Amino acid sequence: MIPNPLDPFATEPPYPCTRACALAEGHLVDVTDQSRIFEFGRPVALTRAAHRAAVACPDQPRREHLRLLETLRRARTALAAAVLHHDGDRVPFQVFRRDAGGGLAAIALYVERGYGDDDEPVCTILADSDA
Repeated sequence: MIPNPLDPFATEPPYPCTRACALAEGHLVDVTDQSRIFEFGRPVALTRAAHRAAVACPDQPRREHLRLLETLRRARTALAAAVLHHDGDRVPFQVFRRDAGGGLAAIALYVERGYGDDDEPVCTILADSDA
């Protein structure tokens, strides 16, 4: 995501190139199709770190799909609450994963509204390490 030069609060993207390049090189994971059921109304992508932390479950594709849906649901809910409270364009939220001991571990994420390569509105879900 390229920061909007007219936005004084715009942040640097968590990847080293344009959004299209980041998608092509795997820095971002496009989840726009899956996000449509949550009515984001714009393209949505996860950073590789966010995907790895909150979603990835390579040996269990069904579980990975369900984790993705839960991550998108929580991101959309966080955005809706932020709009009501005018909380800005980078909104924190959490998802939970089972840890090695079987307990629940909170994963800190952010959903960021911004602008794509052609100044189109986009959303990016970031891991705490990306923020």
